[in-house]
Amino acid sequence: ARMITPYAGYYSKSWTHPYTFDVSDFASLMHDSVQIEAFYSGWSDGFTATCDFEMITGMPPHNAYKVVPMWTGTFPYGNTSDPNSNYLTPRAIKIDSAASAVRLRVLQTGHGEDANNCSEFCPNYNHIKVNGTQHYTTYVWKDDCGLNPLYHQAGTWLYNRANWCPGDQVTPYLYDLSPYVMPGKTDTILMSMDPYSVTPYGGSVYTIGSELIYYGPINFTLDASVDDILAPTSN
Repeated sequence: ARMITPYAGYYSKSWTHPYTFDVSDFASLMHDSVQIEAFYSGWSDGFTATCDFEMITGMPPHNAYKVVPMWTGTFPYGNTSDPNSNYLTPRAIKIDSAASAVRLRVLQTGHGEDANNCSEFCPNYNHIKVNGTQHYTTYVWKDDCGLNPLYHQAGTWLYNRANWCPGDQVTPYLYDLSPYVMPGKTDTILMSMDPYSVTPYGGSVYTIGSELIYYGPINFTLDASVDDILAPTSN
């Protein structure tokens, strides 16, 4: 899970805000002894976090039973001598033979401002390929920063950015790879970005965290959900 700290120049030092993340995909890791880290990087006068888990009793749509790390880190974008493709390299994965569904989960945000305002203020596309065939393309951009519930912040908090807004949590991109992979076989999965170069390189980067999630059989035949409770509500 990722959130971006707010531009909190108008806030008191006692400011707090709750963020809620659905981490059901990682249930297979939450057994026995588990170390949880809250890692901070960037601009700050100081920041602390607490973490609580809400365990909801019941049967999920299907059980997420295994997590495979994919591409994770902060990678340059636009550097001709060190292109993004040096880091987003093809991954040959033997798909678990018990998998009924396979999903690629990607947290991605763009940062830095070069001569073209990349990557923070320049939208680009990512591409998901399996065995050389492109199946998904995503516009890496968040276009609703002005609707941020943390009103009102300092500085340029209203400006839309590369899949993040100040003070907001980062929404993962979810890609269903089930139709394109074969359980028990080795498939090559690649995430790539639009080609881009700038001279001189100005420090543009994408920060990415991604995992391949394996799921067991579907537990229900009716696809129903509660999207929101309109009243009463404390949202």
